[in-house]
Amino acid sequence: MEPSRPGCHYRHVSTGRLRKPGRIGALLLAIAFGTLGLTGSAQGESPVWRVVPIEAVKWQELSGIAAVSPTDVWAVGEQRAADGVNRTLTEHWNGSSWQVVPSPNIGPKSNWLRDVVAISASDVWAVGIHVNFKTLCCMPLIEHWNGSAWHVVPDPAVGTDLLSVAAASATDVWAVGSTHGSGLIEHWDGSSWSVVPHPEFNHRDEMFVDVSASSPSDVWAVGNRYTWRGELAIAEHWDGTSWRKVPVPNFTGGDNHLDGVAAVSPTAAWAISAHEWANYVTENYHQKQLIDHWDGTASQARFPVQVGLADIAAPSAADVWAIGEQGSPTRNQLVTAIVHRVPGVGWTAVASPNIGPGPNTLSKISYDSPTDLWALGTYHHWKPLILHYSST
Repeated sequence: MEPSRPGCHYRHVSTGRLRKPGRIGALLLAIAFGTLGLTGSAQGESPVWRVVPIEAVKWQELSGIAAVSPTDVWAVGEQRAADGVNRTLTEHWNGSSWQVVPSPNIGPKSNWLRDVVAISASDVWAVGIHVNFKTLCCMPLIEHWNGSAWHVVPDPAVGTDLLSVAAASATDVWAVGSTHGSGLIEHWDGSSWSVVPHPEFNHRDEMFVDVSASSPSDVWAVGNRYTWRGELAIAEHWDGTSWRKVPVPNFTGGDNHLDGVAAVSPTAAWAISAHEWANYVTENYHQKQLIDHWDGTASQARFPVQVGLADIAAPSAADVWAIGEQGSPTRNQLVTAIVHRVPGVGWTAVASPNIGPGPNTLSKISYDSPTDLWALGTYHHWKPLILHYSST
């Protein structure tokens, strides 16, 4: 059987509590845009987020999305073959339709792509994992698009699961995940990939789940560490010379984790995190969703929005987007959730479309410019959902 897939301060901006469906018999929260407690509302406006049709292939799962331009977008993931083995999947948007582009696999066992970053039309990176057919151990998978084809690029790490990739330039690319139960950070310098030492490298039972880079001297990696008392959120920052730990507040009891990060500048970054705990007497599962802002101070502010967030993107320090899911009072299902920090206004709920009567969720967001953003998710449990934001 193959392995299953498995001096700075943060300020918490609370987004309230969400009882997450499907966990310990929890119930859907009925949340409407009018009850989110946000500044402003998009209910009466024509939505600028629109569905971009993509063919749903059975046993397909897309995990990452990256945009070069409105007519050059990549989505990556996996597709299960008839023999039950997962194969890499890369799809490309040319401005009018999505097309599957052949991508390589290592060995006869399963291969998955988890995330993708696009530097230019001829420079795109995708990372993930493959299973060694001899040892059945998980190994890193890194692939590169050179403008005409995808190719596997050698990776020195072993026992690795790469979850996220980000780029400051064509010769400055970062990938994070875990290796042998320890947090892993890798770097591409234009000629080869290498494992980079960092403060959390020797800790066991931890992983980085997201990485973001605004410049060669401003890179963030976030994730969590497993302890007998529960999960703890962790964060590290690269200043151009070395990685260092950044203190992250963790609530007592239950699990804490950072799920996404958006680097803006050496003095500004945004992240999404959550505190989860369960009441085993009432069989209720609770989640307090947070948006964290790093600005070099210890000040705190709270933002009460009851939505489940999965990813965050910041085209600028003041222009920040977060996406995820929320309960619907009319559909009794999960629906897409998008919140936007508007300069000079504050956080605003933005209308976002859904497909069909079943659940809709968003998990990844990418942008080429402040007026060209893409969001990736699913509808009807597994079918791919892609939304595009454009001011035109």
